Amino acid sequence: MKHLILIGLPGSGKTTVGRLAAERLGLPFSDCDTLIEVETGRFKEPPNPLVGLVSRLVNEENPSWSGTATELAQCLSEMDSSRSFTPNWIVRTLNVQQENLLRDHGVRYVSYRTKEGKALSLRWDSVR
Repeated sequence: MKHLILIGLPGSGKTTVGRLAAERLGLPFSDCDTLIEVETGRFKEPPNPLVGLVSRLVNEENPSWSGTATELAQCLSEMDSSRSFTPNWIVRTLNVQQENLLRDHGVRYVSYRTKEGKALSLRWDSVR
């Protein structure tokens, strides 16, 4: 039996390429991620302060927020005056963290364009 082993950094696409290669070569596909997680304990990223603040802003009691990134920066600064938030950093971080925000806190993040410019929408999703 032929074997193809892919090695690379986390998030580099080993699973995606491995599935495609196995399909194309007619080989079985096996992923060691689960085995490694069981053996070593799942890697968990430290909590992101922005995700925590957004989950305090949008929740079951206050299920939605929309506005610009600048307005969100002002709102978050009022919630935590010890931190400084820039609109660009907020948008970049939410783009990267949106899956964690939804999975861990049930908050959906959407970025969209309006006539006035770019806008953000945060909505609490009761179904997780």
